[in-house]
Amino acid sequence: AGFDRAQYTDYTRHEMAAQQVYARLSAVDAPSPAEVEAFYDANRERLQGAQNQSDNPLVIREQGLELARATLIAQRQGQARQSVRQRLRQSATVEIAD
Repeated sequence: AGFDRAQYTDYTRHEMAAQQVYARLSAVDAPSPAEVEAFYDANRERLQGAQNQSDNPLVIREQGLELARATLIAQRQGQARQSVRQRLRQSATVEIAD
C-alpha cells in the first residue's frame, strides 16, 4: 500500500534529482540593466501602481526598477519551464502495462 523505508529513500532521492535537473534546464540569465530600464520605461504606470508609494522620486524609480527586474526574471523562468515541459512531452513515451 505504501512505501517502506528503503523505497521511500529511493523515491526521495529520485525526486530530488529530478527537481535539480528541472531547475538546471529551466535556469535563466538575469536581465541586463538596459533590459530592465526598457521594461520599466514601457511599463512604468503599471509598475508604479504595484509598489509601495513614496514621496521621493528616486525611491519610486529604484522600487520600480527592482520590480521590473523581478517581473522580467519571472517571465523568463515561466517561458523556460514551459519550454522544458514541452520538450519532455515531445520526447516521452507512454507504455501501458497489462
